[in-house]
Amino acid sequence: MIKHHYRYIYFLFIGISGAMTAQAIDNPHFYRANFFWGEPRFEKNWLTSWDFLVGGGGAKKAYNRDGHKTSLLNIFGLHAMQDIGANLPGLDQNNDLDKILIDLYKLPRRDNFGKLLFKGDFSVIETVINGYQNLCHGFFLQAYLPIRRLALDNIQYCDKSPEDTEFPNKNSPQWLQFLGNFAQILARYDREIVTVKRIGVGDLTVLGGWTLNYQDTIYADYFDVTAKFGILLPTGKKRSLRNPFDLPLGYDGFYGMPLKFDCSMGYWEWFTCGAHIGALFLFDRTRCIAMKSSCEQNGFIVLASGTASLDPGTLWDIAAYAKADHIFRGLSFLVGYCYTLKDADCIKPNKSDLFDSLVVNSDQRFKSWQMHVIHWFLEYDFAHKPSDIGPRIGFFYNWLIGGKRVYDTSMAVASLGVDVEWCF
Repeated sequence: MIKHHYRYIYFLFIGISGAMTAQAIDNPHFYRANFFWGEPRFEKNWLTSWDFLVGGGGAKKAYNRDGHKTSLLNIFGLHAMQDIGANLPGLDQNNDLDKILIDLYKLPRRDNFGKLLFKGDFSVIETVINGYQNLCHGFFLQAYLPIRRLALDNIQYCDKSPEDTEFPNKNSPQWLQFLGNFAQILARYDREIVTVKRIGVGDLTVLGGWTLNYQDTIYADYFDVTAKFGILLPTGKKRSLRNPFDLPLGYDGFYGMPLKFDCSMGYWEWFTCGAHIGALFLFDRTRCIAMKSSCEQNGFIVLASGTASLDPGTLWDIAAYAKADHIFRGLSFLVGYCYTLKDADCIKPNKSDLFDSLVVNSDQRFKSWQMHVIHWFLEYDFAHKPSDIGPRIGFFYNWLIGGKRVYDTSMAVASLGVDVEWCF
């Protein structure tokens, strides 16, 4: 922690922090384990804190809708290509490519016929700038800016159609014709399967809060509580409608309001236990999206597009942790658990004559997802007393141990932090 008595340096820092307070926590996403939410804020007037995190991870596997391990791009189940043209708006039987879809759809139904299992390799590198600026009487502002690089490559599929002689099967002419013209069919409906490479900032929010460090206790060393809320602004790039496997850098263009509450208590001058609960409420938007035209369709690839009102599901998170604080000089160790749940989206198509609301909302892409994460954290604090100048360095491992409709991406993270206490 750094103490200083020069006002002009303080106003320089408060100006920087004020600029940064337009960010908040853009943390839980289905494609990687969420970061540790943090502990309650220190209640010290005019305390400035900065933390910088860099982490990364990768995955070839995912958890499907039943919570079982599967291929990365199979989180919604097999892609039902036989039904991809069913009730498709604008389908023209005089068009050669549409004729392929029509002929394929007319074939008898068999288990797994016309179904593809998609695979891929996912990787993420994420940098976080997290800034706090305390005011007076426990009030503070927080800044949190993620910068991400998302990549999804080596996208390929495996034909799961039956190989026996019963009709239809993997060698049926209609099916082989579809596979031979797959890329052209996608292009006709403005779809293309290509490698995903996204680099940029995530979403931006304004966040403020209040904290209390209470030490007038009998059985515990202290009780800490922190509450904060904000408004999330969609500054991250949205997913592309053209590429079915594309990923947004933030929350895909939605505004939101995050609410967070943290509490902890300490014992024996070295042990801390704490808990976190939070929610991110995302607001409705109207936009053009890919929508199912038949209940039998399944997977990322949907050919029909239309304008609809989207009511995105709320993100919920609850966590608990235990920490051995400064057990050897500045060394601390933490282990925690976090459960994250995103509610299902609700879609209301603008043109009900083209898109049935029940059909659209049966899409697995709009269903809820959840994940379970174990957090491991080792930190060394070089500042042994308030007047010391020294950073905090740490190493996290966010271990994704289970979930539904999420990529199996654990994250290794390194952190660097510093505190500045201003006196007047």
